[in-house]
Order: sequence, then structure tokens, then C-alpha cells
Amino acid sequence: ILIPIFGISGAAWAFFMAYIVHSFLLLAWNVAQGQRYFAIPYEWKTGAIFLSYYLASCLMLSLVAELEAAVRTALYVLHLLLSLRLFYVMLSAEERSSVKHLIRGFSWTHIRSRP
Repeated sequence: ILIPIFGISGAAWAFFMAYIVHSFLLLAWNVAQGQRYFAIPYEWKTGAIFLSYYLASCLMLSLVAELEAAVRTALYVLHLLLSLRLFYVMLSAEERSSVKHLIRGFSWTHIRSRP
């Protein structure tokens, strides 16, 4: 329906909407089956926090398009730092420990010493 009217953009939106519907149907089926097939411990609170932050970010970033370049850049950097902090806070203690281990074990020497 969207492709003849909107062309490639319509195809992209149709695919996106179909994927969202498919995901929600799969989620509903999995929950209705008592999670017999896919035992996934959904963290609804974390998902809701992430979704609300994402929507607020989209709104904020759409409003900064008309600001000066320096202000826009500062807001983008602030947004990046807040995003990283939010994702870190949303991790469990075990996941935080894994992230700390990965960061401490990372070395720039193998990147710099290319032949």
C-alpha cells in the first residue's frame, strides 16, 4: 500500500512496521505460552526507562537542529555522556563487573603497532 505512493521510503516504513508487529506478536505468543519455548526474563521497568529516555532524546535532538553549531555540538556530547551513564546504571552488578573487566583489559598497544 505504501510503496506505490511513497516509493523506497514507503517500502522502508512498511518493512519497519511489519517488523514491529511481528516482534509484538512473538512477544505476546511467548508470554501467552507461559514462556515454554523462550524463557526470557523480561525486565519491563528497564525497558520502560529506556523507551522513555529514547523518546525524550528524539524530541530533544529534533529541537536542536536550529541552534548554533557550538551549542548543538555541546548538546550532542552531553547527550552521548548521559546515554552512556544511563546504560551503565541499567546494567546488573554482574554486567557492570564484566564491563569494568573489559575496559581494564583493553590495550591500545596492539592497535598502534601495526606494520
